[in-house]
Amino acid sequence: IYLAYLGLRTCEAYSHRGREADGLAKRFALMAGAAILATLLNPYGFRFQLWLVDDLIVPRPEIVEWRSPNFLELQTLPFLLVLVAWVACLTLSRKSVDFTQQVILGLIVWQALLHQRHIAFVAIAFGWWMPIHVQSVLERFGIGQRFQTDEERLFGWAPPEDQSFTASLPLRMQQILAVVLMFAIGVGGGQLVYRLGGLKVERSQYPADAFYYIGQQGLTGRMVCTFNWAQYALAAFGPKQPGGPGILVQIDGRCRTSYSQEMLDMHFDFLLGRDDPSLRYRDPASGPLDPARSLHAGRPDLVLISRKQKPSVRVMEENADTWTLLYQDELAQLWGRKSKYDDPQSAYYLDPKHRVVGNFAPRGYVAWPALPDYRPLRPEDLAARAAKSPPASETP
Repeated sequence: IYLAYLGLRTCEAYSHRGREADGLAKRFALMAGAAILATLLNPYGFRFQLWLVDDLIVPRPEIVEWRSPNFLELQTLPFLLVLVAWVACLTLSRKSVDFTQQVILGLIVWQALLHQRHIAFVAIAFGWWMPIHVQSVLERFGIGQRFQTDEERLFGWAPPEDQSFTASLPLRMQQILAVVLMFAIGVGGGQLVYRLGGLKVERSQYPADAFYYIGQQGLTGRMVCTFNWAQYALAAFGPKQPGGPGILVQIDGRCRTSYSQEMLDMHFDFLLGRDDPSLRYRDPASGPLDPARSLHAGRPDLVLISRKQKPSVRVMEENADTWTLLYQDELAQLWGRKSKYDDPQSAYYLDPKHRVVGNFAPRGYVAWPALPDYRPLRPEDLAARAAKSPPASETP
């Protein structure tokens, strides 16, 4: 956006002033060059740019905000209204249109149509540049005509052309609009107070209950964790020191920042399977699609999945001969490797009476960061647990 702004303003300067704009163009070029060189101030130098290009040319439909907006969904309605207002302003406004502003707004709209995460930038640019045109359109339809004040009648004073206007609506309509506005402010203020009162981690959306179970049972090792929850798992159970007790996850939300495309393909083979190829990108070089490959690579000990992701649930049920269900609620399933948790001779054996398997629906919320009381067991404790079950107080 910055480079487009400088380039377009340079074109405008030459179209109005010809060669007299050379000095301004040189200054803009120096500003653009400084901005580009500033991106090299990173630990990787120009290799960071090469990585960034390589990362961005790969589609990422697995992540919802990188998909195109679906105009049949209600949540896309505000974006659609902004687009309609933008077209109406360009068509009906009597104000002069700033070429650079509208081209940049068009570029941002183009990006928002490709990736819905950019819709926020459309709203920012529209709110910064278009209100004057919105006012012009309203005036064209007779909304917002000014009343002449007593001072203007007495002294003949006229306000600047772009000054805000009082709507020339019937008194009853003004009263209704005032009530609606106050109601909207009240709702917005209430939501703000609610949010500032504490960040709530909804238990119906995040596996806080499953995490509590993991923490109370002191489970450790390597985990395959559904993509959406993996960084939550790292925060809750990640080793505090290299080689220390805790849980390591196979893949998390850093994507290609930390993992190869082959590893990501393996993970999404497990989560999404063959159900809908359009929901993901898969590199042909990653080999044949194998939904169960994640269960073997690196020999994980635990698998935490969302029951809403049906392909991964099917994979676990198909591999029930080597995996056992340790925890289940309406939202989440936690599976453990049978050779580790079903064998009474194993130090990690988990007595069936201390497993929680049901279809109960988690309700309420946990205050952010929603980290469980987690105390990984020492090796001597793990050995003792094989002979003696944990006390009932450790059971959620």
